[in-house]
Amino acid sequence: MDDKFSEYVTFILNDLLDTIAKLLEERTNHADMDEVVKLRAENNLSRSTVAKLYQEPKAPKR
Repeated sequence: MDDKFSEYVTFILNDLLDTIAKLLEERTNHADMDEVVKLRAENNLSRSTVAKLYQEPKAPKR
């Protein structure tokens, strides 16, 4: 039978688990930020398209 982990090994394992949890959270946050950046780019494209439509000369009325 294996002996219990020493206090130091337990500390290291817990620290590694905390680090993994933080990295996973950061990855999720970055993925969310990528989506925000993509949506902002689409929004800016839509705004510029609308602005161009307003700038086009209107056809004269008959």
